[in-house]
Amino acid sequence: MCKDRRALGGVPVTWEMFKTAILERFFPRDMRETKVEEFINLKQGSMKVREYYLKFVKLFRYATSLVSNNTDEMSRFLTGHSKDLDEECREAMRHDSMDLSRIMVHVQQVEESRKRKHTRAGNRSRQAEENFSRRSTTEIKDKPKFKKGLSHQGE
Repeated sequence: MCKDRRALGGVPVTWEMFKTAILERFFPRDMRETKVEEFINLKQGSMKVREYYLKFVKLFRYATSLVSNNTDEMSRFLTGHSKDLDEECREAMRHDSMDLSRIMVHVQQVEESRKRKHTRAGNRSRQAEENFSRRSTTEIKDKPKFKKGLSHQGE
């Protein structure tokens, strides 16, 4: 076992020195910078909220210097969403008990609510089209049919 905590040069090895040496050896700076850029450019896109949240948390580890507090963290999370969703959810951030996991749940609820409204609106639109097409075919069936050449009979 190692009895002396000093490096070969006689200088004591601190945790920061050890951590830096390990990071440089197994996770080079260019790889870390790539992860930070990935974090900065992260957008929800076609991901579900939960998938986006997990990717956000995973990449956040590499960019802790960009986020100094809980509010910054939530703000950065919302930045990856659509503009209208971002604006609606920023109001929720103002609550004292709000944190990243709670804002994620809130975003999920808002998105699900919007999907339900959109689905209902689509169903109403389809129902209206079906009613119109049924009515149109019914009206055509109910109209009297005239035979050719009989329109001049009364003259």
